[in-house]
Amino acid sequence: MPGQGKVKVQVGHLSLYEWWYGTEATFQAGGEAWSGWFARLRGALVPHQATAGCARGSWDPLGTYERQTGGRVFATALAVLRLETPYRVRRLAASASAPGPRAPLR
Repeated sequence: MPGQGKVKVQVGHLSLYEWWYGTEATFQAGGEAWSGWFARLRGALVPHQATAGCARGSWDPLGTYERQTGGRVFATALAVLRLETPYRVRRLAASASAPGPRAPLR
């Protein structure tokens, strides 16, 4: 994950699609790992959101996979899903380091 500030969303071969898995795993781990990851994720994604014209509110498909698979719509969907993780995803198991909602047992 890149550091703070406006940076390219793709680092080497890493793309928003791969950040999906990192975000999901780190969210499940919780604690400082999650807070640090999410702060860096926001710092990397939010500055890249388009602010003008027809593309306002979306993200450019900067990753190779995003460009080849679904373009701007796909990149925007991935970025939004990553940013809403703490509001949309439930933790699968409760632990001292992972406070938050827990999925019901079935």
